[in-house]
Amino acid sequence: MWKKFAILGTRDRLRMLDDSLTAEMVGFLLEGIQDGAQSKINALYTKYDNSFDAQRIADLDLVLSRLAIDFCPYLTETPVLNPPHLLMLFSALAHVLIGIPESDPLQHTLPPRVPLANIDQVRDNVLKLGSIIAGSDEPPAPYTDFWKASKSSTTRVGSRRKRFEWFYKAITGNIP
Repeated sequence: MWKKFAILGTRDRLRMLDDSLTAEMVGFLLEGIQDGAQSKINALYTKYDNSFDAQRIADLDLVLSRLAIDFCPYLTETPVLNPPHLLMLFSALAHVLIGIPESDPLQHTLPPRVPLANIDQVRDNVLKLGSIIAGSDEPPAPYTDFWKASKSSTTRVGSRRKRFEWFYKAITGNIP
């Protein structure tokens, strides 16, 4: 998937960024949306090394399969397939399909799970978000916060939550 859809190049895969991206995806399935950093990934390995729920691998496969079939072929050469944004699309799709846990309910509450919208509408919505990410000029409201979060530190939990929110709206048909 990483190579087929040009998500990660050979250089990135040699640096094992595919493993890091996969680990972050599994981390979202286990603990919800978190800050990103190698230290966070290492902490996940330590925490779950002896008590890993194998169902999460099946969940990962389900979400990645849906991404590969329903999304990636339509998003090639868009910024949505750049790892930081793909990670948020993954988390939104995972929440729709299987649910992800609240990472910090006092700081952020996940929206209620609703079904995926019509796939053609979903693709159009996600492409719209891709064009906003690609834009160099600040878009009009209500997309300003999403654009700013996409341009800021994409590993910080605040940026991730904002982008998750918009990708979730896009795939559930609630984007303006």
